[in-house]
Amino acid sequence: MWTVPALPKKVFEVLTLTRGLAQLAELQRDDEQGLIPVLVNSSSAAEANLALSMLRDKMPERTLVTAVNIREVLASLPSAPTAMPIEISMLARVHNLRKNRSAWERVFWDSGGLFKLLVLGDGNFCYDVIIWTSDTGNVFLKSIPQGDDILHPEALELLWKHETLLDELVSLTQSMGFVFTPTLYLSLEDWLLEHAESAIDDIHKLF
Repeated sequence: MWTVPALPKKVFEVLTLTRGLAQLAELQRDDEQGLIPVLVNSSSAAEANLALSMLRDKMPERTLVTAVNIREVLASLPSAPTAMPIEISMLARVHNLRKNRSAWERVFWDSGGLFKLLVLGDGNFCYDVIIWTSDTGNVFLKSIPQGDDILHPEALELLWKHETLLDELVSLTQSMGFVFTPTLYLSLEDWLLEHAESAIDDIHKLF
């Protein structure tokens, strides 16, 4: 019988970290320049670096460290289509998904209301992960091709609204059998140093 392994300490840290989304969600309402979404969701390290430099005079460092760590969590979520280490029928049993037409789904409630996570797949192949709400309908988790954003922009908007959504996405990733080990940073300097090379590469691509 398949059992879900205990989450390692690092994943518990990630689940705790995602609670910082509530603070960022509050701050981004007054973020007229849209810098917070760029920091947490841009696929370009150069753009994220620029947004960070503009936010350092406006937000506490602790909050910004939370933001860059959330960016690492988002980037570590699997992109579809992708092969999973387990069959989707096993995923359905492990993660309590029920069949709904061509998708496997699970319903959740939080203070933002009802939302569903849907997995499209066959065998051990995941075609896509979709977030559904009554307001938005189906929203793809990640754009295909990825483009300029880590998550689909509408999916990021749902993260601001549903404080448990990112925790559930992390849990789904674990249930899929993926090793989930985003790098978490203790300071902005650590993050900037780690991403300096990729930021320079991104700038070279622009020119």
